[in-house]
Amino acid sequence: MRGRRWSFLKPGIESYFISRAFDSWSGWNESEQTRFTNILFMHCRSDLYEWDWERFTTNYMVFDACYKMVQEIRGLSYCRHPERFNVLFSLFDIPANENEIEQITALRNNLFHESLWDGGQPCSAGNNGYRQADNLKRINDRLIFAITECNTPYINSNWGSIGQSEIG
Repeated sequence: MRGRRWSFLKPGIESYFISRAFDSWSGWNESEQTRFTNILFMHCRSDLYEWDWERFTTNYMVFDACYKMVQEIRGLSYCRHPERFNVLFSLFDIPANENEIEQITALRNNLFHESLWDGGQPCSAGNNGYRQADNLKRINDRLIFAITECNTPYINSNWGSIGQSEIG
């Protein structure tokens, strides 16, 4: 675990988060353990993609897997993609930003259903897609902590800001 451009860990707190996450993971069934391991893999991997639409796609996969994970371990009912943000934000007390969520949902729908990225072709669009790919990454950061019951004020911090947030 290490901080990224928008988050940092206090020295020495890593062991708490690793222990807490492992305790949660150990209590899940094998399919949820596998799903969570894949969430972590894809979450870390998303930074390696050059194009914003690739990072967005991977980050949306992680978000969707987080929703599925919470659905399974907490018994949530199925809901449509636009509603998933509000359900998870409400459950974990993550601040909502309806405008940003509408933009993320529109980008997802256009990319996944029409191969349109941010009003144009992938690799040639504007700044909104870049910003929303980062927003999804920051949302996923918070969801991963929340799913593993790692209680930290970071979960409730503003994910729309590119300033640094302290995790522990």
